[in-house]
Amino acid sequence: MNAPRGFRFLRQHHLRKGFEFQRVYRFAGRARGKHLQVLAMPNRLPHARLGLSVSKKNGKAVRRNKIKRMIRESFRLLRWEIEARAGSVDLIVIPTHPEGKYPLDELMAEFPLLAEKAVQKAKRPPRRRSPRSGSSRRKRSRKKGAPNTP
Repeated sequence: MNAPRGFRFLRQHHLRKGFEFQRVYRFAGRARGKHLQVLAMPNRLPHARLGLSVSKKNGKAVRRNKIKRMIRESFRLLRWEIEARAGSVDLIVIPTHPEGKYPLDELMAEFPLLAEKAVQKAKRPPRRRSPRSGSSRRKRSRKKGAPNTP
């Protein structure tokens, strides 16, 4: 059975290239929920895109593929809501509990909220790091064989 035209998960809705993933990992806002961690970064496309990162900690290939299918299905059904809440974004979704179960109804409740929260974090200006207190001190030079006295 074919999905309605507006609910298809087309190739253009995938993050596929390594540099696309790296850009999101580097600059994205992050939000963590009960089942998922979502990294989100606004894009200039007219639609949202999804990338999945399911590690081997989540079990054998059959289990990892099932997790990916569940996340893809929730994205496919909620893409319009995600775009309404968060705009057009690049998302990377990482399952958080290797041993846990991922019920579709819970994923669908959690996913758009996490995407919106992650986009809000991505839009914040980056925090400036203060210099470390000990890094500005000069190291004393010691002669070879000299005792360790201050």
